[in-house]
Amino acid sequence: MGLIVPDVPITLPDGSRSHRRDSWRIIVRHWTEGDPSHGLTTPLKDWPKMWLTGVNKLFALTRVYRYNSDEKAFLAAYPEAEEGSSKLLAAINDARRARGDLVTRK
Repeated sequence: MGLIVPDVPITLPDGSRSHRRDSWRIIVRHWTEGDPSHGLTTPLKDWPKMWLTGVNKLFALTRVYRYNSDEKAFLAAYPEAEEGSSKLLAAINDARRARGDLVTRK
């Protein structure tokens, strides 16, 4: 039904795995376009909000839109993107915390 979230890094057509530095781009593509070749036929942006909460909050990585989809500006603000999605998520959350945008649970 297109309601799965593929693991990242993804398996490429040649059987190898995608590089960590490409993880954020893959996640953004999952958000905007989906990934039918990996079973994600419905882009995450089109999922009901309740499906994107909890564990799935990783897709906060789509913060690239704060930069009007300007990849160069995004990478300048978050060079951690080249190190993989986990380090990027930590950097985004640090920036959100510094701005007062991140509410942590107690």
